Formats: sequence, structure tokens, C-alpha cells
Amino acid sequence: MKKFYKMFHSNEKGFTLIEVLASFVILVILLITFFTFFIQTAKTGKSSENIVDATYIAQSEMEKAYAVSKKESNQEKALKSLGYTLEANGVEFIKTEAKNTIKLKLKKNTNAPNLTNIVITVYENKEVTPKAQMENVFVWK
Repeated sequence: MKKFYKMFHSNEKGFTLIEVLASFVILVILLITFFTFFIQTAKTGKSSENIVDATYIAQSEMEKAYAVSKKESNQEKALKSLGYTLEANGVEFIKTEAKNTIKLKLKKNTNAPNLTNIVITVYENKEVTPKAQMENVFVWK
């Protein structure tokens, strides 16, 4: 038995190749896990930033529309003064900026005729999915 033990454990000065490979594999698995986590965190942060920016744009446009609704009685003229153009469907107004497309839709409120429903939707250019949408009800002058 002693002879068998000495034969396999005679050199105890360093690591065996198997120990080195096992350590390397464990290290690679841990690094891949953490790098995947960091990459996903960066993507989520960028997506969140885009949504917050789009929401800010929608809020700003809503405030501008509210301000112009108090000054101008003609809705089309008021929205054109903000840089919107009437779409071919005759219902939506559109405004294109450097990175975003803003669609504004007006609709008479069925419950109260003096109120106007307004919906502002912000898209990143060349995308179909909206990044932000905001709705409100105005009393148009």
C-alpha cells in the first residue's frame, strides 16, 4: 500500500495539469456569468434612458399644446404653429425631429362637448413601437 501511495503522490511540489485546467474552467465560467450580467445591465440602462427621454419629450409637447390651446381657438392653426403637419388621414398631426417622431391626435370628448382629448405618442425614428405615450383632456379656447 505504501508503495502504491508513493507512486502516485511522489511529487507534491506543484499543481497537476488537471487542477490547473479545472481552476481555469471555473474561472472562465464565473467571468462569462459576470460579463453577461454587465452587458445586460448596460442594455437595460440604455433602454430605460430612451424611455425617460421620450416621456420628457411627450410631457414637453403636452405642455406646449396646453399653452397654445389657451391662446388659439383654431386647433389646426394652433398645432401648425408648434411645427406639426396634418397627416393625410386628417386626424393625426405629425412632427419629426432629429431622433424622434411625435404624433398628436385630437378627438372630441363624447361625454363633454367642450373638452378635447389629446394623445401624444413619441416614436424613435423608423420604429413602429412607441417609446412613450401621454394622454390628457383640454378645454380648447
